[in-house]
Amino acid sequence: MRTRPSYFDGDKPNSVGVIAHADDSFISSSSSFAGDAPRSTSSLAKLGLDVRRIFTRHDATIPEDQTGFIQAGGAKAGATRVFPDVFPLALRGKNGQSFASMNIRPLLFAVSFAMFGFAAAQSATTDDAISQDELVRRTQELFDAAVPGNAEPWKKYFADDCIFSDEKGRTMNKAALVADIKPLPSGYSGTIKIAKVQSIIHEETAILSYDLDETETVFGQKLAARYHGTDTWLRRNGTWQIAASQAMRYYEDPAVGQADPKKFADFIGTYELAPGQTKTVSIEGEKLYVERKGKREQLLPETSDIFFRKRVEGRVLFRYADYGKVDALIDRRNNEDIIWRKTK
Repeated sequence: MRTRPSYFDGDKPNSVGVIAHADDSFISSSSSFAGDAPRSTSSLAKLGLDVRRIFTRHDATIPEDQTGFIQAGGAKAGATRVFPDVFPLALRGKNGQSFASMNIRPLLFAVSFAMFGFAAAQSATTDDAISQDELVRRTQELFDAAVPGNAEPWKKYFADDCIFSDEKGRTMNKAALVADIKPLPSGYSGTIKIAKVQSIIHEETAILSYDLDETETVFGQKLAARYHGTDTWLRRNGTWQIAASQAMRYYEDPAVGQADPKKFADFIGTYELAPGQTKTVSIEGEKLYVERKGKREQLLPETSDIFFRKRVEGRVLFRYADYGKVDALIDRRNNEDIIWRKTK
């Protein structure tokens, strides 16, 4: 008696292992491949093998005349051997013939190679669930391509029916978006980097929210700007693309300019928008302040006659009447004016 691993035909539990059937014209029952590598490992088809089922192995005692099982390393009948659980294989011909001992390591390699190739082919045809890191990688690829005017990533990652709204207030379809990707003019250079990323990813939809830090050099002069973007990615027909994208530019305070403190006396007073709605302008040292309903803010000069409040979009101007005195305070936002008339 000898010990060898036994394989079950699928009706018993705990099955792992592989049974393959060979083409009789390729391998005869008298062939011995012990220690020899197969002539081709590119696919099981070239080996004449057809993987049928996956089984478990158990150690069992069998008669010495039992043939047809591949022993690891080509062990001979009657030998007692402890086999690793990961192999061997049992081969049988299509007509029921059995095969002599052979080295199964090349066959295991062929099985693994074929299965890996099939899996790779499947994954190459579709995008599986996407990660935040992959969304960021693709988005950075878009902005890296924008500077030299390379439109290819924009064609690739934006859906044909996309809606794109930029920080300038323009809304474009894909054709207009792609046409807008042009290289920077001569003398201009810059970079755009993604920061502060957040995402929501659920089944076929992914939303990516992020900041964009832009640096630009215009004939040697440095500029900087900050934007925020939100993209909606959809997986359709196995491919992730942007269906909608919207960007905005963060408000930035202007540089503080030089004020003319001698003019501050002209600005002091109370200004009224409507009955009960007033602002008061006052001076403290060489600083100008505006106060409304107990909230006091400094008016910082952009020029000697134009002021702004820190982290508040818009400008404050003082209007001079024809007679040479200030008669109104103007709140100007996006070229829209709210006029507060001076009452005292």
